[in-house]
Amino acid sequence: MKTLRFIKYLGGGGDFRLIGVQEARRSRGQAINVILNLFQDLVFKSKEANRHRSKANLEGRRRYDGRLLTPIFFPLLGKDKRMCSDFKVTKLIPTPTPSLIRDGKSDNISLLRRKCKAAFTLTEVLITLGIIGVVAVMTMPTIIAKFQHKALETAFKKTYSSLMQAMIYAEPELISDITGGGVVGDNSEFYKKLWEKYNVVKNLNENDQYAMDKLYNSLGGIKTYSKKQEADVGCPQKPQLMAADGTSVGGLYNCGSLWVSIDVNGPYKKPNALGNDIFYFGIDADSKRLFPLGMDKVHGYLNLSAQERYCSINSTDARNGWGCTVFALANKCPDDDSKTYWECLP
Repeated sequence: MKTLRFIKYLGGGGDFRLIGVQEARRSRGQAINVILNLFQDLVFKSKEANRHRSKANLEGRRRYDGRLLTPIFFPLLGKDKRMCSDFKVTKLIPTPTPSLIRDGKSDNISLLRRKCKAAFTLTEVLITLGIIGVVAVMTMPTIIAKFQHKALETAFKKTYSSLMQAMIYAEPELISDITGGGVVGDNSEFYKKLWEKYNVVKNLNENDQYAMDKLYNSLGGIKTYSKKQEADVGCPQKPQLMAADGTSVGGLYNCGSLWVSIDVNGPYKKPNALGNDIFYFGIDADSKRLFPLGMDKVHGYLNLSAQERYCSINSTDARNGWGCTVFALANKCPDDDSKTYWECLP
């Protein structure tokens, strides 16, 4: 006959062992008591585990993102005002054993999540656009001005370089043959050679000696260095020859001297102001060399070295700008030594 074995509960330490059937028969009542005690103990442990599990779940429902929500506030959570759906328990990890409960709180809690759509309110969008608009209004004029000044600086250097190369090509000995009056090139072999090398493509005064005056006037005229008033261009006149690169140049014998004028971006582009995009040079009849106006030198019965009069943002002289060429070549601001010429353009 097969030997039947029973589980005997020893109690206290929770130990179990197997016993023979003979021993069980001798103490049938004791065996029944063993089974009953074992069943009661299992039921007790099951209830205890359920009680701790319920406590852990409740603790988890009270928590959201590490913040403890009171039992009073939690039932009130419903539709969130920031485009979120109801709070929901998206994952529940029960606590199976009391050993994971520490200080009445569970390591495994219910994770609460909100299903939200990221978005800005209309007020936030309008405020942001307003701030961007204010910043743009404050900074864009400065940025545009810096860009324009840099463009004028580049055009000035290029035009001056082309002019100096043309002077090398022209025959200086022809300067002594220049007579006064008339349109550039009509009475001077020197100017003809000068502009031939400069690649002049059109003389705007060819059919009308006042054509260039009319053109500049139709475009707003020529301003002084400060751009506050109309400029006097009596002796050096306006540049009337259009070059292939869009610049305009001119030169003539007037007021007892030789003059060369340049517009580094042509008459059709602003600002059309002396010392900004229009500059004047002189030709020394003795040395037969080109020099910038503004040097301490008498030219055309004038000494244009008086900076506060002939190249200053504060000057009210109608010839303000005649003497700016020397400052442009030195890249030195006439009114502020700490700045470059192009940085302090008005």
